[in-house]
Amino acid sequence: MAGAFVSGADYVNAQRQRAKLVAEVADVMKTADILTFPTARCPARKIGEDSMATGFQPFFNRAFNVTGNPALSICDGFSADGLPLALQIGGRPFEDALVLKVGHALEKGLGTRQRRPAFAC
Repeated sequence: MAGAFVSGADYVNAQRQRAKLVAEVADVMKTADILTFPTARCPARKIGEDSMATGFQPFFNRAFNVTGNPALSICDGFSADGLPLALQIGGRPFEDALVLKVGHALEKGLGTRQRRPAFAC
C-alpha cells in the first residue's frame, strides 16, 4: 500500500540512486572480499518489545537489501544485559558461499552459536 503513494518521478529517481549505490558498493568490493558492520544500532529487544513502535529504525541492513548483495547476520556477542548483538557480513554478488563460510568461521571462533540469552519464565 505504501507504494501507491510514490509518484512515478520519485520512483525513477530512487532507482537512479539505487544504481549509484550498487556501483559504489561494487567499487569497494573490488578491494574487499567481505564487508562487515553492525546489523543494528542496539542489542536485540526483549521478547514482546516492538523495535519499530517508536519509529526508530535500529537496523543497518538496507544497504544490502537495496544492492542485492548476499548478506548474513550473525550473533557476535552479548550486551551487559545478556541480549544478543549482531554483525552483518556482506559479499560480492553470487558469492553467497563465501559469506556463509565467513559467518560459520566467525560463529565458531566467537563461540556464540550455542549460547542463548536467559529467559525469565
